[in-house]
Amino acid sequence: MAAAAVEQKPWEGGVLLVCGGTDFAQLGRTGGKTKKEDLDKESAYPNLLRPTRLKTFSEIKVMWCASGPAACHCFVGDNAGNLWSWGRNEKGQLGHGDFCQRNVPAKVAAVQGSFVIGASGGRNHSACVCEDGSSYAWGINQHGQCGTGQVKPAKPPSKEAGGTSSFCTGVAGQVHCWGKLKVNGDNQMYPAAVNDLVGWNVRSFACGPATFGVAADTAVITWGAATNGELGFGPNKKSSANPAKCEPLDGGYTHQVACGIGFTMFLVDPAHPRLAEAPEWESAIPVEEAPVPGEAAGPGKGGKRKAGEAAGGAAAKGKKAK
Repeated sequence: MAAAAVEQKPWEGGVLLVCGGTDFAQLGRTGGKTKKEDLDKESAYPNLLRPTRLKTFSEIKVMWCASGPAACHCFVGDNAGNLWSWGRNEKGQLGHGDFCQRNVPAKVAAVQGSFVIGASGGRNHSACVCEDGSSYAWGINQHGQCGTGQVKPAKPPSKEAGGTSSFCTGVAGQVHCWGKLKVNGDNQMYPAAVNDLVGWNVRSFACGPATFGVAADTAVITWGAATNGELGFGPNKKSSANPAKCEPLDGGYTHQVACGIGFTMFLVDPAHPRLAEAPEWESAIPVEEAPVPGEAAGPGKGGKRKAGEAAGGAAAKGKKAK
């Protein structure tokens, strides 16, 4: 299954592709909708079954992408140091100073001028780190999750935590895992080698709640229990219990993968030979108001609120680590 190693050149930015669900208000939630409502929303919020370009970034070099296994929102950093975010925003986790959901990526104005080099999303909070070593956090903070400690980029060996499992790379890039790896499987109590990835030169690894993605050599490998096409296989295959190639991205250099609830992002080289096959998409509803907090956990109950300032101004300005 493994391919020949690829010479890794200095990264100068690439093209972002996404697959999976686009109905951020509903991803990861069940109940509350009728079949008619599902059909009515299908055209406005399609599942992107193959890796797809976002129109917003058609002229922008993307340096990195990020989300989180508990996150239903996305981050991207461009080559000018700007931070972009979109997705669910009921607690101000996008950092725009309000609670409006963004279906189209938008720059985070509060950190413009602070060259952002990385970010990560929790369920209802987010954080980023800048080139000068400063860090910001915003969103809900009821458990102190927006604490102001110095944030430093991780160095190899790398590690990644999913919804119920963890992975790490060790000697010679061998991937090991532990935890609950399959929805109906047993718990793996100690680190064990992922045999399907033996021989691959893994450069990026990401976990969703129950999905996984790897960028290695000239391939992307995905697997897990997918419900919105987030593995990128196309219309004929939804899930895979074992690691499998994402065929639409086979044969080219993928720099990074990132997973969230119901979606996956791929950052590929502009010279990727399959890039011309990728469709392009942009939501016709760029911004929409979020459900009333408290009712969001039970979709279908109705109720809207006007977008207001995020609690404590954390979403608007962030909290800078000293």
